[in-house]
Amino acid sequence: MYRSLAVIGGMLLAVLMIGVNPANAASNAGGLDFNGYCRSQGHSYAALLEWNAYGWKCIAYNGAAVPISATHACQVQWGGNPIDRMANFYDPNSWQCWA
Repeated sequence: MYRSLAVIGGMLLAVLMIGVNPANAASNAGGLDFNGYCRSQGHSYAALLEWNAYGWKCIAYNGAAVPISATHACQVQWGGNPIDRMANFYDPNSWQCWA
């Protein structure tokens, strides 16, 4: 009985992996340049206002803090449709873009 379950499990795994193409796997495109992103959006610069990954804000020319969308920042910086990933909430520099 255990052997037949192992065979069925192996066959199921093989069937599931047929559609996986390693060439289409996600890859880390790189980190985020928040200063560059903020300037590209018409703001003065980026500032870290809280010591966590969500602490980054764009600073407008009038001094207002503007929230940053890490997803949009990845798209602007890397082009296409990458997604953002925070590797560590407590490390503000741990943002990654994955394509």
